[in-house]
Amino acid sequence: MSKSGRKMTARQFFAVAVNGLGKGAVAKTLAVNTRTVARWVADPLTTAPESQSASQLERLRRLFEQMDEVGLGYACAGAVRYLQAGFDLGTDALDILSPRPTILEEEHGDYKALAEYQNAIDTGRSPEEVLHCEDLLIAEIKRTTARYIQDQKAEAGEENHNG
Repeated sequence: MSKSGRKMTARQFFAVAVNGLGKGAVAKTLAVNTRTVARWVADPLTTAPESQSASQLERLRRLFEQMDEVGLGYACAGAVRYLQAGFDLGTDALDILSPRPTILEEEHGDYKALAEYQNAIDTGRSPEEVLHCEDLLIAEIKRTTARYIQDQKAEAGEENHNG
């Protein structure tokens, strides 16, 4: 999502990439020419349709939609996780799920999410539902880790002030 909370479009994504890396670098990485990249970032309100083109990201989304329609959404979810592994969300992303007050409460959340994940498998829910439960479980574990790191940093700070 963009900073405003709305989903980012493919055009916006490529505009950010071009602004941050340069049109030439984006073109080289994706093995296209710079004119193609320019068409991907063209503003549809001010650019003639023939000067615009669907980006690789838009085409991939269409492929995901087609695959999902025939029950292959689980493979799309796997591809998204593969792409997500290409960048570091960092601990700032963990702020989305603020840690619970104590590590014990965090661990209880982990157990609940694990039970839900196991239940999804045991009751034969769809691959998409199992993947969703898996994502929730991973998020819970990351939140517990964030709480642990927060506690360790706080302890280290106390030791430095008292020591």
